[in-house]
Amino acid sequence: MRVAEVLAAPGTPERGLLHLAALTKSGGTVRAVEGTFVHPGFVTGDGKAANQNDIALVRLDRPVSEKPVPIAERPGRPGTPTRILGFGTTSDTELKFAERLRELRTRRGAEAECAPGYADRTRLCTISRVPAAMACFGDSGGPQLQKGRHGRWELIGVTSGPGAPGVPCSAGPGLYTSAPAYADWIRQTIRHNS
Repeated sequence: MRVAEVLAAPGTPERGLLHLAALTKSGGTVRAVEGTFVHPGFVTGDGKAANQNDIALVRLDRPVSEKPVPIAERPGRPGTPTRILGFGTTSDTELKFAERLRELRTRRGAEAECAPGYADRTRLCTISRVPAAMACFGDSGGPQLQKGRHGRWELIGVTSGPGAPGVPCSAGPGLYTSAPAYADWIRQTIRHNS
């Protein structure tokens, strides 16, 4: 894996270091970012609306041995158990980032569980199964995973932002860009930038 197989969020630095397969902020395989490929239709919602086409890929300076989590053929139906991962803040009011990779049990929400106009086939409403917890600052670009048919984890979403305007991270639904909805763009971007 080298070119554009690492999903990221728009705003990911075009240069810098990434820690891949890390359980701590200083662990894992370290690679330099050579370039970032933001979806050409990306539009920020600026906290007043949902981000649109909120997906990007990064090119690493050299290959890594870790295998990427496969992109699911489709996200599970609303109610499907999922997991989200990240190093983001654990508080809405303090920019103190987690030292260790954190995992949260979530489920795929129905479109109606997010604010009107937020969730659709390209943006997944996500509901925490743990009270007062959801992805927060620093988690953007992190994975939302579901178990596939053979019990293996597969990628269904990429952290985008809150699922409603003006809601603190821990108080509301989350919004995830659907990786399966962008699978063709991902493959095409990798092919043209390898």
